[in-house]
Amino acid sequence: MTELFLGPKAKASHAIIALTVLYFVVTAWNLHIQQIVSPDEPRYAVAARNMMNGGDMFVPVYNTDQHLEKPAFFHWLLVIAGTVANRVGLRLDLAFRFVPLLMGWAAVIGTYLFGRMLFNGRAGFLSAIILMTSYQFHNTARELVVDMTLTAFLLWSWVLFYVALKRIESGVRPFGALLGFYLCLGLACLTKGPFLVGIFSAVPLLAYLFWTRRIAVLLRAGLWWGVPLSLALGLTWVTVVTLKGHDAGSFFSVQNLDRFVGKTDHQSYLPFWRYIKLLPQIFAPAVVLVPFAIWWTVSRARQGLSNLSDSAKMLTCALGISFLIIGISISKRPLYMVPLFPHLSLWIALYIDQTFLSAEGSPGTSPLVNALRAAGVLLLGGCASSIWWLRGIGGQNAEVISCVCLGVAMLLAAFTAASFLKAGQRLSAALRLSVIALLLAIGVEAVVRPIHERALSVAQFYAEVSPKVGDRSLLVLAKNMNPNDASWYLGNAGGRRIDRVFEWDLKARFFDAPGTPLLVEVPLLLKSPVLKDSVIKRSDELFRDETPFVLVEPDPAHPPDPALFKPRPPKKAREILENL
Repeated sequence: MTELFLGPKAKASHAIIALTVLYFVVTAWNLHIQQIVSPDEPRYAVAARNMMNGGDMFVPVYNTDQHLEKPAFFHWLLVIAGTVANRVGLRLDLAFRFVPLLMGWAAVIGTYLFGRMLFNGRAGFLSAIILMTSYQFHNTARELVVDMTLTAFLLWSWVLFYVALKRIESGVRPFGALLGFYLCLGLACLTKGPFLVGIFSAVPLLAYLFWTRRIAVLLRAGLWWGVPLSLALGLTWVTVVTLKGHDAGSFFSVQNLDRFVGKTDHQSYLPFWRYIKLLPQIFAPAVVLVPFAIWWTVSRARQGLSNLSDSAKMLTCALGISFLIIGISISKRPLYMVPLFPHLSLWIALYIDQTFLSAEGSPGTSPLVNALRAAGVLLLGGCASSIWWLRGIGGQNAEVISCVCLGVAMLLAAFTAASFLKAGQRLSAALRLSVIALLLAIGVEAVVRPIHERALSVAQFYAEVSPKVGDRSLLVLAKNMNPNDASWYLGNAGGRRIDRVFEWDLKARFFDAPGTPLLVEVPLLLKSPVLKDSVIKRSDELFRDETPFVLVEPDPAHPPDPALFKPRPPKKAREILENL
């Protein structure tokens, strides 16, 4: 069994079939119970539903507003899935989720093939297992966001570029591979813009060609027809939207350049630190191998970068240069790392393969080293237990530190045990560990996901809200609730608009404009001097995430005192100085 998937004579078809089955079992488990939630999912789901109901196919409309910050390609994929679902009787939200699910499968298979071509089938298979069980990749493959689609196209651009490169150097006509490469670049651009295509594909590829002194290959890479093809495909949406008379400039400015220099949200000015801090969570459980892989990579680099193989140089450019660029950008989100996860998984798999699984891997170590490892296991295990029990003091960070300590302890124990194994036994142990990782992922979806979805109860919550609101617009006042999902569950009948308000908005948007109900947290209602005695309750308490909400409307008989309304606090430093 081990040799069938990880042996030197393992067939790619066998591995692809196995990975396909494993991926859909792990990732599609309980997919039907996952609810559409804020902040991002409803924006795409509602806009796609509007397109299906006769809306403009090029101008996404969400919550009665046009949203031109991103191209509409992902919406089109959702529309295709939704149209098929209507014909076969499948629930619309479930059909939408098949789009990122299939894109995640394409990324997993592409990772295996990329690893098989660069190194060997064993490294490729392990990298695919690591990828599909990593926390952020697994979640993104189930979410209605564009990032998994972007990841799949970017990864396949690397796979097809490598195939085209080898064909060019072998004197074989590379037209098919080059055509696929340029189409993937164009579709990636059509998914989230040209800036990310440059970061995750074009710039690292050029760096690789310079490093390996292959820049002359570009002369035979069909640039004269490929680049115009990619641009024509990637800029189709912008062109059509502009011809329709809309301003699509924010697509380039806000979503690309402004985010990079920190003029929008998700700001983090320290280079790399936010991603380093997030890595234990988003790349769990394989993150425990990252420090060891770094040490192994540095030790190899000390022998001379010129001694690295061309495959290692390609992986270095794909992972290192892209991480360098997104690390120094100001706007940082966990989702921005997802296109790097295939390369990150391949790096970890290569480390495992060359250090523990190959015949020339690490030999047995001395009893002293094993004793030190055992002491490290006991020490880290004790630290993990102590921090876990004291997590109430440190909060979420304490839990993360505890998990990392426990993971490193388990890793040291595994390394100690592996030092007594032969290469073939290590191979079998690696396959067993992969099965354990897959079973853990299945367990999370089978046990944790249903508990989470029941606690969230978004669909049930809005099912109770809907008859009380009717076709009217809605205002939401809550601390930790984004009302985006209300646009999905309450629909958009009659131009319904759903907005979040703050206390300084209440006079103009609620009391001076009667007719729009306010969905407010009960604790906020009781604490607010403006609302407490000046509203009429229109519903009993409605619970979401164990937080009680109530629908209220202004009470004409008891208007609030104007002196109670708070002014809007300044947002920027300049406004603060002006108010001093």
